[in-house]
Amino acid sequence: MSIGDKITDLFLRNPVAWFLLALLVAASYWNFEHLKELDAVCEAIEIPPLLPYEPKTDLEKAQAICADRQDAVNNPPSPDE
Repeated sequence: MSIGDKITDLFLRNPVAWFLLALLVAASYWNFEHLKELDAVCEAIEIPPLLPYEPKTDLEKAQAICADRQDAVNNPPSPDE
């Protein structure tokens, strides 16, 4: 029996591993659904060209979050960072 077979066999019989796998799947699904909701909010609000340094209202906070998301999509980090 090879090492890969032993690891697979241990995983299949380990309920903790199955529970952690289920948690990972649930967290991934939750993240996917909430990112869709955030995309919908960012499409609905207008982002001004000049944002306040310290947002105080909920709208200003949402605009700052959406502006950060747009910057991350338009300017991905370089591999050096």
